[in-house]
Amino acid sequence: MVCFYRATVFWYQSKINNLRETRIEINVLQVLNLSHLLVGYSSALAFVKLVDRFSLTLVAGSRHGNLGYVDGIGESARFSNISGIGRQRDGFVVADLGNSCLRRVDKASFNTTTYAGLCQVSGTNDGQLRFARFTSPRCIVMVGRFVNSFYLVDLNVVRKVAGGIVTTLTQLTLDGDSYLSITFSENGRFFATTEGGKIVKHRNDKPLKVVAGTNCSRCSFPDLNLTKPSDLLFVNKHVLLVADTVASGIWVINLDLETVDFRMSAQPKSLAIDEQHIFVGGTNEITRHPYLCK
Repeated sequence: MVCFYRATVFWYQSKINNLRETRIEINVLQVLNLSHLLVGYSSALAFVKLVDRFSLTLVAGSRHGNLGYVDGIGESARFSNISGIGRQRDGFVVADLGNSCLRRVDKASFNTTTYAGLCQVSGTNDGQLRFARFTSPRCIVMVGRFVNSFYLVDLNVVRKVAGGIVTTLTQLTLDGDSYLSITFSENGRFFATTEGGKIVKHRNDKPLKVVAGTNCSRCSFPDLNLTKPSDLLFVNKHVLLVADTVASGIWVINLDLETVDFRMSAQPKSLAIDEQHIFVGGTNEITRHPYLCK
């Protein structure tokens, strides 16, 4: 099992005097290193210092919440609902859901450019980065560290970007449903949450299997009633965490023991983990949950 202890508010929006938005949904969280978190919300990317929990540095986008599509340096750039971030050696790939494309932010200059797709033009084409098209790209998962290969979800498909080429890997076969987030286990299976409140897993060329979901009698976890599973990640090879925004909590799922626990957390939208803590992004705040048991 995973032992959570009482959460502490690590970062709160009202403490940042130079941030002009009144409501911030923390869509993406990543632990960059021992000293910084990377935070993505609708209109901007920012660094949050782990050693100074109320210190935020804007990397790219608008501090006033202005949305749009503009390439440029720092605060001159505009995004429309940042929904995924992937780390490269010298920058970050950003899933810009509202603009239907992928953007890139240089780590040294904070310059934002268009990385893949044609922004504000949606589609499903695979191919070279500039010819590929996306509809609602979100949740970037890198292949290893500091590489240019990664996975993402785009409505009801999982797509891979590698060697400058975009390919479609698998399609969600549940009618009318679409992916929200994706993560990979140590043995190469991917697990994903869906808009319809399900957790699915996929291995090699086998059909998708529904692991949990409302009214799913044949699922591995038939009593796990998800409402809006917004993000998920593995703590270790057996334990999967799922943030449920509407239920205001985090599901702790042990795939080996087939047990489920639930921890309250105010409207969680995103998850990140380091060696000692689980970070949870919500509305206007980031909470930090120490954990010791695995």
